[in-house]
Amino acid sequence: MSGKAVHRAALVWIVAAMILTLLLSACGATPQATEKLVTQVVKETVIVEGTPQVVEKVVTQVVEVEKVVTASPEEVGGEGPAGQIVVAQVADPNTLDPKFLKGRETQNALRLIYDSLYHRDDDMQIIPWLATSYENPDELTWRFHLREGVKFHNGNDFNADDVRFTIERLLEEDSVWSERNIIDRVEVQDDYTIDIITQKPYAAFMTRIVLLHMTDEEYVTEVGAEGMAAQPVGTGPFKFVEWVKDEQLVFEANPDYWGGSPRIQTVIFRPIPETATRIAAVEAGDVDIMTDVPPDYVAQAPEGVQVVSIPGTRAFFIGMNVTMEPFDDVRVRQALNYAVDVESIIDSIFNGLARRLDNPLLPEAFGYVATPVYSYDP
Repeated sequence: MSGKAVHRAALVWIVAAMILTLLLSACGATPQATEKLVTQVVKETVIVEGTPQVVEKVVTQVVEVEKVVTASPEEVGGEGPAGQIVVAQVADPNTLDPKFLKGRETQNALRLIYDSLYHRDDDMQIIPWLATSYENPDELTWRFHLREGVKFHNGNDFNADDVRFTIERLLEEDSVWSERNIIDRVEVQDDYTIDIITQKPYAAFMTRIVLLHMTDEEYVTEVGAEGMAAQPVGTGPFKFVEWVKDEQLVFEANPDYWGGSPRIQTVIFRPIPETATRIAAVEAGDVDIMTDVPPDYVAQAPEGVQVVSIPGTRAFFIGMNVTMEPFDDVRVRQALNYAVDVESIIDSIFNGLARRLDNPLLPEAFGYVATPVYSYDP
């Protein structure tokens, strides 16, 4: 048996996306600001499975910000970026090169620098981003039409060659991308049209596209992998400034961002491994956002804390190799499901801040079909 049934707290990859879409981006009318928004709650998925039993987990981010913009990007407006937010994470990113991305902390940072072809909105729906639309000429081909006029931080134009280069680089043997077995090849049709051909029909392909960070072929070819990791360049709303490992990672607003200038000028990530230290830093006002907050802190948070729930997509589970004994026997997998008291996990570990799911897909996800759940019957 491998994997983990439950973690007490962990930050999903969408945290940085939510920071961007709710706090940082700007274009359109001026939104309302909320005084002293100090806690956001992010739901995660916990899978206790053979034939899956699932719990959607709530993870708390503590935020202390004088003015927090709560509108979506298309509703946000106003003057240029100002101020800063400081985010306390459990650890530093492992890299700033998407090819070697590992872990939530890395994903959070990379989503400030890079954009993907498609993106999840506030309701977790997949929406156009660097691509404006797609179509399926056949059951294996995903044809994307790209947004024109987008530039990388160094001024280079974004086009289909960059998409091809990004994906082909992720398909290389030394890449840590977990989805390498999905894609067969990539074919450029013109400067702003590209085909991604999968190895077999794959209905959930779009859920993977939202995780692809587009890179600049010309720049990466020039500076190499080490240069890319040391001085990353993307099309995202924030530019890399500096990284002092074990101290801070700093980004500044990209005033030329195609989606509109961010509302925040500076974003700083600080690694603080100890939970108690992160909590103390927030309560002292040293940081504005904290990740990986244990559920029991929600009830203990200072007076005036506002808790906001945001759906997430990350899944934790007990994985079994069903080609080997004893897990090749469906009865063993069923017995494990009957033996797990999911409701007690929700109540005792998550303090009720979770919901039970019936399969690895959230009800809001594309392709979700309701599935009967196992009762607790050890």
